[in-house]
Amino acid sequence: MAEADAGLAVHAIVRNTRTDRALDALRPGGPEVAFRLVTAGGLAAAVTDAPFRDEARADPEAVRVHGAVVESLLRRASVVPAPYGLRARDEDAVRRLLERRRDALEEALDRLENSYEVRIHVRLSGGPDAERLAAGLRQLNGILRGQARAAVELPGSSDDERVAAFLVGRGEWLRLVQEATRWEARTPDVRLRVTGPWPPYDFIRVEGPGGTEGPGRADGGEPRRAGAALARDDGDEEEA
Repeated sequence: MAEADAGLAVHAIVRNTRTDRALDALRPGGPEVAFRLVTAGGLAAAVTDAPFRDEARADPEAVRVHGAVVESLLRRASVVPAPYGLRARDEDAVRRLLERRRDALEEALDRLENSYEVRIHVRLSGGPDAERLAAGLRQLNGILRGQARAAVELPGSSDDERVAAFLVGRGEWLRLVQEATRWEARTPDVRLRVTGPWPPYDFIRVEGPGGTEGPGRADGGEPRRAGAALARDDGDEEEA
């Protein structure tokens, strides 16, 4: 990597504890992925070396690295996934991000304590029918509302699919899946596909200078992007 292009990819924010720092020094983020933590007070950002530029399209290898690091952090009580493509010039820029947004990030870590995300993809066995599909998703959401801490609807991969994401406690996600499966068995024209558990990609936002974007990667399809790098050498924010 040319020195002029040198930078860091920011993957996730976690709490800064002595135990986690010691463990992270020994454990890679996945196959051939070793991340490190940049700390500021009670917060830490997981980063890897990456070019300091915004690319026109998501790079498959960069997507793999981002996902590997974020998912390796899923063992923690809390993790705030950063948007795919979030870049910083250096560690000082990462620390400025953590210090500037300390209150919001700490609040997010508290809210996501011991949480997973589970996504349920809903299809109809009889083919596309937008009205019936929407009604089925509403019914599913109503049944699972008591099992989840929060829920959000996501775009499907096609017109005949709707997706609901649920934020659930680590000890509760299997119960939610079981309840959804029982509902599917009682509803012959509905087919469900469950993915996860994931880090809580769809229940958090980390702002880059280019605006607020959704985090991480989706299960299938191109990840949503940060759209901007974090900081220049002089400390001012700029778009890549």
